Amino acid sequence: MGLWNLGSAAAQVFNYYDNVPTTISGLPLIQMADRAREYCEQYTGTTIGSNSIDTPYQNPILYRMLSQVAKISTAVGTDASSLKLGDFSTNKNSSSSVDSSAVYYAQLADEELSLLGRSAQNFQLFYGWKWLKYNI
Repeated sequence: MGLWNLGSAAAQVFNYYDNVPTTISGLPLIQMADRAREYCEQYTGTTIGSNSIDTPYQNPILYRMLSQVAKISTAVGTDASSLKLGDFSTNKNSSSSVDSSAVYYAQLADEELSLLGRSAQNFQLFYGWKWLKYNI
């Protein structure tokens, strides 16, 4: 896959989601990619550059973005009669299917992140007359 930047992540959303609402296409979609990147950074405790998104972080960012786009599409009343989200598609206006796909992609992003793990965080606590060390 190679390295992504924020624009690459936004372009991938267009590959998966046929009718991205015009209210979020362009700069708002890139800002959404940046927020998803920051979420991955905070979750894993690693630094992910906006111009150098490595392969392990691409799917969680993409899935989080797809979840957000599905949620926003429902909120702005996107016509779901021609909606296609990856392999999922609907024939009639069924916002409940869009809602369930939003939940599915959010769970998928969290599962992918949990596979990456978190960095260990250490802290010390002074208790009585000694230092106690903990790993989180």
